[in-house]
Amino acid sequence: MAGGAAAGSICSDGVATAREFWAVPMNAPVSRAAVQAFLEEGGIGPEWVHEVMVAGGEAIANVVQHAYPPQTPGKMVLSVYCCTTHKVIVVQVRDRGKGNMAEASDPHLRRGFGFLIMRALAEAVSIESLGGTTVTMVFRK
Repeated sequence: MAGGAAAGSICSDGVATAREFWAVPMNAPVSRAAVQAFLEEGGIGPEWVHEVMVAGGEAIANVVQHAYPPQTPGKMVLSVYCCTTHKVIVVQVRDRGKGNMAEASDPHLRRGFGFLIMRALAEAVSIESLGGTTVTMVFRK
């Protein structure tokens, strides 16, 4: 999965991967496993992998649950960049859906804990909503 230095990357020894998945419930564990495998292949320690996986799993779950209307599957793109020299991992989860979270009338469907978890575990989290949603998380050790 890893393929050399990422174009425009933070440092020359960084590696990156990008994978596209249908944003359906059965692909949530598959996409999380792809991120985990990339990190472990890059020699990232288990405690750091765990933090990235918890936060990344929340972003993936948001796409699967909220990005696209029911019965209208769309795609999500997961990008991971890792540089062990500078001890940085960047995870980006992108969709092209319209989102249905803000429109949910039941307040229990608008929990919002996922973003709190992401912000607690990552050094920085950015959310861009133009033609879909892009969540970018930066982790440093």
